[in-house]
Amino acid sequence: YITAPELLKDADIACIAAKRKGSNQLHFYDDKDKELLDQRNAPKWAVRIAQAIEHDELLLYYQPIKGISGNAHKKRMEILLRIQEPCGRILSPAQFIAAAERFKLMPEVDKEVIRKAFLWLSMHEELWHDHCLSINLSGNSLGAEGMVDYIEAQLRRFAIPSKCICFEITETSAIQNRNRAMEMLNLLRQQGFSFALDDFGS
Repeated sequence: YITAPELLKDADIACIAAKRKGSNQLHFYDDKDKELLDQRNAPKWAVRIAQAIEHDELLLYYQPIKGISGNAHKKRMEILLRIQEPCGRILSPAQFIAAAERFKLMPEVDKEVIRKAFLWLSMHEELWHDHCLSINLSGNSLGAEGMVDYIEAQLRRFAIPSKCICFEITETSAIQNRNRAMEMLNLLRQQGFSFALDDFGS
């Protein structure tokens, strides 16, 4: 009962899954496979993400980062991203990040997260001397054209100390985009930002 375009879409999704496994692999499409279902719905998610940015529906949460020794001088917080539906339901990033990466929307998502985090920090000057916010930067944002200029512009706009911001990048994305990543990291380090490797050793 499936139409030809739907059949081709499912075949394409199975091909993408096979490529992810490595070379010379097979993958059978199964509509009960949640990961493949998310892939099939990725175009809808891409539209939803664009709407969320446009309508200011991205929400920031945080979780504390604790050192094992407990002797850290600075209090660290990692910024977490969610989307709020008009009905009030909160969507976790697992539902939309993969679509954002596939459709190259992550630089725009990252920019909005940076803007919101800088804005929040600008309103809490009492935290500047002993807090640091960790903000995840996606692989698509590493070396993306205009990203460094955008971050520097937001720093000037909100007049927060750069020492309060640590950008987290995954080890994999840093290696895959080594030249572009290092250039961007060096430029931002000159501004006083710090960096951390996420998923280190993976």
